[in-house]
Amino acid sequence: MEQAGPDNPELDALHCPDCGYHLRGLTGARCPECGYSLDDVRDSTVSRIAWVHRGDIGTVRAYWRTVCAVSFRHKRFCDEIARPVSYADAQAFRWMTILHVYLPLIALSAIFYVVVQPSFGPGEVDDVLFTYWLFGVPQVFGLPLLIAATGIPSYFFHPKALDTELQNRAIGLSYYSSAVLAWTPFVAMLVLGSLLEDLLGEYARLAVTISGIAVVVGMIAAWWFDLMHIARRTMPHLRRRIKLIGIGVPFLWSVVALVMLGVLPVLALYIFVGVVSVS
Repeated sequence: MEQAGPDNPELDALHCPDCGYHLRGLTGARCPECGYSLDDVRDSTVSRIAWVHRGDIGTVRAYWRTVCAVSFRHKRFCDEIARPVSYADAQAFRWMTILHVYLPLIALSAIFYVVVQPSFGPGEVDDVLFTYWLFGVPQVFGLPLLIAATGIPSYFFHPKALDTELQNRAIGLSYYSSAVLAWTPFVAMLVLGSLLEDLLGEYARLAVTISGIAVVVGMIAAWWFDLMHIARRTMPHLRRRIKLIGIGVPFLWSVVALVMLGVLPVLALYIFVGVVSVS
C-alpha cells in the first residue's frame, strides 16, 4: 500500500468514504475514526465518476454511465467523497442534466398539444388556457425551476464546522445527485403514450399514467436519499445539519415548484389579461 507524503501528495487528499475522516499521514488499513476498510480507497486516488473521463470515453457514454451509477449504485457513487471531486466537472454535469430534461420536455409538450388539442373547439377559452399552461409555462418557468431545484441542495453542504475540502466535495456530489432527473423524458414519453386511445384501453392508460407518476416520485425520493447519504458521510457528527437537509431540501423544492408552476404563471396570466383588457 502506498504511503502519503512528499512523493505521494495526492494521498493526502483522501478522506474516509464512510465518515469523512481525513486520512492525511495515515498508513493503516482501516479508518481510525470508524474502522472502515481503506484498501479500496487507496487503490486509486483518481475519481471513478465516469463524467470526469468523458474526454476518453465520450460525452454521451460518460453521461449515461454516471446517470446509471447515481441511480442504481448510490453507495459506490457516495464513496467518491473519499476522492477529490472537481467542482467544474460537477457543474458541467448539472447543466447537462438540466438541458437534457428541459429540451426534450418542450418537444414532448408540443406532441402532447397536437394529440389533445383537436378535442377543443377553435377560439374556446379552454383551448387558450390549455395552450398557455402547456407551452408558456414549461418554456418560461421550466428552466428556472430546474436551475433552482438542482442548486438548492448545494447550499446545505457548507457548514463552518465541516472541513473546506469536504464541503467542496459534498457540493460537487450534490450536483451529481441530480442525475436521476435524466429519466424524466422517458417517463414523459410513457405518460404521452397513455393518451393514444387507439393503442391503449381506458384501464391501460390509467395504469400507465399512475406508473409514470410513481416513477417520478421514485426519482425524487432517490435524489433525496442520495443527498442524505452524502450528508451522513461528510458530517456524521452534525446531526442537526443532517436533519435540516432531510427536511429543508424537500420543503424548498416544494416551495420552488409551487412558485414556478403555480404562483408566477397565474400572476403572469393575470397581468397579461389586465393589460389586454385595458388596451
